[in-house]
Amino acid sequence: MIFFSADRSPFGMETYMGQANMPWPAVDYEKLGSKAAIQNNFVRGIPCLILVDGSGQVLSNSYGTERNLGPETVLADLDKIFSGKSESAVAQRP
Repeated sequence: MIFFSADRSPFGMETYMGQANMPWPAVDYEKLGSKAAIQNNFVRGIPCLILVDGSGQVLSNSYGTERNLGPETVLADLDKIFSGKSESAVAQRP
């Protein structure tokens, strides 16, 4: 898991990470140059949890086409993948 910030400043990002007690790594704020492209392609709202494979294919997203499904959806899909019970439909959720 890697945190990708939508904050408006490095201070805002660091403050949020500290308040949320995030134990995972984050993309350096100064290296978020393609933030707009990533947000336009993947993020439909904040917060958003997205599971992608090594090639960048989205396997699961906490947002459906119009509404927030919640992080539990992505975590359940991740459990399916780790348990070997994943279906190809995981990446095609509406």
